[in-house]
Amino acid sequence: MAYAPAVHRDGDAAAQASRILADTQVSPAIISALIRRVKALTSRLIDREVDEDTITSTEGLVTPAVVSAFHEIGGDFGDAVPYCLLEARKKFLRDAARQPLDYTLNSRRALATVVVARRLVAHIERLAVAGGQAQSHLCLTKKFRRIEADGDVSLPTSALESAIDQHTTILLSSTESQKVVGAIWSGDLVQRYGPDGYSYFEPYEARDDGAFLAHFDPARLAVPRYSYVINITIWIFFLVLFTVQTRTYKEFDLAEGLLWVMAAGYIIEDASRWIKIGGIDSITFWTVLDVATNGLFLVSFSLRIASFVAHGHAAADLYQLRAFQFLACVAPLVWIQLLKLFDGFVYFGILQVIILRMAKETAIFFTLLALVMVGFFHAFYALDAADESRIDDAVVKIIDNLTQTLLGGADFDLFSDQSIFSKVLYQAYCFLIAVILLNVLVAFFGTAYSDVVESAHDTYAGFFSEKVIGMVRAPDQYVYLAPFNLIEVFLIAPLEYVLPRHAYARLNYGIQSVVFGLPLFLIAFYESRLARKVGAIMLQEPESELDEARGAGIGGTIEDPEIPQDEQMPGLRLARTRFDDILAMALEGSGKH
Repeated sequence: MAYAPAVHRDGDAAAQASRILADTQVSPAIISALIRRVKALTSRLIDREVDEDTITSTEGLVTPAVVSAFHEIGGDFGDAVPYCLLEARKKFLRDAARQPLDYTLNSRRALATVVVARRLVAHIERLAVAGGQAQSHLCLTKKFRRIEADGDVSLPTSALESAIDQHTTILLSSTESQKVVGAIWSGDLVQRYGPDGYSYFEPYEARDDGAFLAHFDPARLAVPRYSYVINITIWIFFLVLFTVQTRTYKEFDLAEGLLWVMAAGYIIEDASRWIKIGGIDSITFWTVLDVATNGLFLVSFSLRIASFVAHGHAAADLYQLRAFQFLACVAPLVWIQLLKLFDGFVYFGILQVIILRMAKETAIFFTLLALVMVGFFHAFYALDAADESRIDDAVVKIIDNLTQTLLGGADFDLFSDQSIFSKVLYQAYCFLIAVILLNVLVAFFGTAYSDVVESAHDTYAGFFSEKVIGMVRAPDQYVYLAPFNLIEVFLIAPLEYVLPRHAYARLNYGIQSVVFGLPLFLIAFYESRLARKVGAIMLQEPESELDEARGAGIGGTIEDPEIPQDEQMPGLRLARTRFDDILAMALEGSGKH
C-alpha cells in the first residue's frame, strides 16, 4: 500500500484530523495497525539511549513538530493516537523485559510515548477549541478495541482507562486530563450506551436548562459526584446500625435484619464490580479489604442461620455467640472503609495514597519476614524433637513466641530449659528481627512517605482520576445504589429477558423515581437553581486576560495597552515603546536573539 506524502495542515484543517464521533465504532484492525505505526515512529525517534531529561524536557526531543507528526500519523483517526501511544508503551515495556540488553532503550521509548501522549492531548484540545469543536474530550474518553496477540479482540478501553491501568501519572496529572475527569465527576460529561451495549461520553444536554423537570432524571444517579454523596450518607447510616447491633449481645430483631440486608447489598455490589472489571490488574488494597470484610460478613451470617436451624438450645446459643464474635471482628474493617468514602477530599486522598504506598512497600518486608519465621520455626521444632521430652503444644507455643517477639514481647523462658543451640538460635532471631528487619520496614515507610509528599499534587491527581473513572468503568445503565441493588437483582433484572426494551426502561425509570425520589429531588433542585452555567463541554481555557482588560476599560492589546490619560498625571504614559521592540531588546540581552 502506498501512502501519500505528509502535507502541512493549517489550524482548521488539522482540527479535522480526526473525523470519528463519540459513538463511532472503530475497527480493531485499524487500531492495531495504528498502534504498530505509532510504535515504529517512536522507535525511529528514540533510536539510541538518551537521558530522561532529554525526553521530558520542554526543550528536548519531543518538540511541537514531533507532536504534530504523531497527530498526523493517525490520519482520520487522530483522536485514537493517545490511546495507541499508551498501548505502544505496554509493548515497549514488554520488549524491555524480554531483551535485557536493550532494557534502558525500550524504557526510554516507553517514557517517550507517555510524554508525547500528554502533549498530544493538549495539542488536540487547542485545535478543537480553535476549530469550534465541542468534542475535544474524545481523545481521552473514547473507547477503542484492538486485536490481541492470540487473535481475540480486547475489551473497549479509553486512553484515560489505559493510563490508570498503567499508573502513568505524567498523563493523568495533566491539565487536560483533570478537566475531563472533573467534567465526568460533576456530570458535565455523561455516559451513554449504543445499540451494541458499548458506552461513550458526551456533553450533558440539559446542563443549561433551568427547568426543574429537565434535571429530574434517574440517570443522574450515575454521576460520580452524586453517587459519592449518596453512598457516604447510606454508609454512615449502615455504620450507625452496625454500631447499635454490636453494642449488646441480643436476640434477633428488626435492626439485625436490616443490617443483614444492607450487608448483602454491599456484597452483591462488590461482586458485580469484580465481574465487570475483574482481573489481576484490578486487584488493589481495597479489593483485598473488601474481600476480607465480605468474607467475615458471610461467615457471621452463615453461623447466624445455623443458630436458627440447630437442634437444641445449647447448639443454637453456641452458633449465635460465634456469629456475634465474627460480626464484632468486622468492626475495624468497617471503620477503615470510611477512609475510602472520604477520599474525595484532598487531605484524605493524599493520606490514603501514603497508606497504600506504604502497604506496597512492605510487600518485600513481609515476604522476607515469612521466610525468616518459617526457617526459625523449622529449626526450633527440629531442636525440640532432638530432646528426649517434647514441649506440650510445641507448634502453638513456638509460633506464638515468634510472633510475640516480632511485636516486641520476646520471651526467653520457653527456651531456658532447652539446649544451648535453642538459646543461641533464639537470640539470633531476636537480633535479626529487632535490629535488621524492623529497621528495613521503617526505611521502606520513610521512602514511601517522601516519594508521595514530594509529588503530592501529581499523585493525588492520578489517584482522583482512578477513583472517578473506576466509578463509571463498570457501567450500569440503570443505577441502583446499595442496598437498593437487591431490588434490581431479585425483582427487576429477571424481567429484562421478558419485557421489550422500551417497557423495561420505563419500569426502571418509575421504580428509580420512587426509591430515589428524595436524592433525585435534591439533585434536580441543585442543578436547576444553583449549578453554574459554564456553557458546552469544550475543555475551554479560562477567561482570557484580554476580556478582563476590556471589562476594566483598557483598550489596545495585552502587550501594548491603551489607557486613558490620567488628569492627575498629565503627559505620563505606560507604553511608549512597542512590546515587540522591548522583547527584542530582552532577547538580545539574554543571548537568545
